[in-house]
Amino acid sequence: MIANLERQEAELNDEKARLESDIENGAGDVSELRCRIAELEKQLETTGQKLADKRDKLKTADRKLADLQKELDSLSEKRDNAQKNFHEFTEKNQEQVRMRLTDAVFARMVVDVRSLLDAMPPEQKDDIDGDFLIAIAEQPNEILKCAMYLFFGYLDGASQFAQSCGGGGTSSDLPWGRNPDEDDRRFAYRCMMQAHKMLKPSQPKRGMGGRR
Repeated sequence: MIANLERQEAELNDEKARLESDIENGAGDVSELRCRIAELEKQLETTGQKLADKRDKLKTADRKLADLQKELDSLSEKRDNAQKNFHEFTEKNQEQVRMRLTDAVFARMVVDVRSLLDAMPPEQKDDIDGDFLIAIAEQPNEILKCAMYLFFGYLDGASQFAQSCGGGGTSSDLPWGRNPDEDDRRFAYRCMMQAHKMLKPSQPKRGMGGRR
């Protein structure tokens, strides 16, 4: 509509310019030419008003469109954030469920292994190559707590705890920590193995006189 009005305005201005040129050149009846120019000016005024109205409405529409686009962008961002939060929430729930299931299975395993070991005769127990299995049946809470210290990087705390339980602990200068490419499960496993090792009673060092 604006393009049509602009074209109409241009045609009216062209015609008016031709008529004014005719008056200057003395071509045609001056009175009729002036009347026609007056009509053209009225049409130009009307066309100009229509153009101004359409342009104002277009600006208003553009502003509304910009506001709607902002709302759409905001809704899209909220949707993306909601999806991200949902995935994170789902992953956390899955991890919590997995940990609860693991705890339940681990607790049951400790009870079963302990019962199995208690029922075994000594000679059969000696044939079992399962030092950690026996330790986890006898000291499940101690190994878990010591491993927890190690998992969170508290090597001194783990060593002190192990020594308080009769274990040898470990030297505080021993390198310990998670490897850059190590995931939680692998590191947790290492912590359990290290805790088992630290809770073993320390072996007395033999002096020179003890050699044969």
